[in-house]
Amino acid sequence: MFDPATIGAALTSLRALIDIGKNANDAQLSMKISREVSEIQGKLIDVQQQALELQSVNKALRAQIRKLNEQ
Repeated sequence: MFDPATIGAALTSLRALIDIGKNANDAQLSMKISREVSEIQGKLIDVQQQALELQSVNKALRAQIRKLNEQ
């Protein structure tokens, strides 16, 4: 299910991880952070696709409602 609050939280976490990664001296830590950032980015892409699908469904339903109201 699409949850805008979750997206906001993910973006906040992503920004924090990027900042930590920039300042990390430990190569292992930096690699781990990079992997986490990649996973978060993948999840955000999935959420973006879900949002686009919801917009498409919403548009179709609004068109149906308009059509029914015209009858």
